[in-house]
Amino acid sequence: MTVRGEALVTTGAGGTTAQCAACHGQTLQGLTGMPPIARRQATYIVRQLFDFQDGTRSGPSATLMQALVEKLTVDDMLAIAAYTASRSPD
Repeated sequence: MTVRGEALVTTGAGGTTAQCAACHGQTLQGLTGMPPIARRQATYIVRQLFDFQDGTRSGPSATLMQALVEKLTVDDMLAIAAYTASRSPD
């Protein structure tokens, strides 16, 4: 599952989403105004992605994130969460 997660996170997997590094940084430690996602609990990541997708989550970045997660399946979200949870927070 982390192979699919790595593809989604690092390349966007052929247009399914966008590279997470664009906003969260190359090491996924966050950039100005964007939170770190490396080493976060997988359940937290899945919940956030799902909440962005269904519109439950709001806030300044919600509109941007909704567009990025609209094509993700639950399996995609689980794969992303497994990959980001496995990343070292260096």
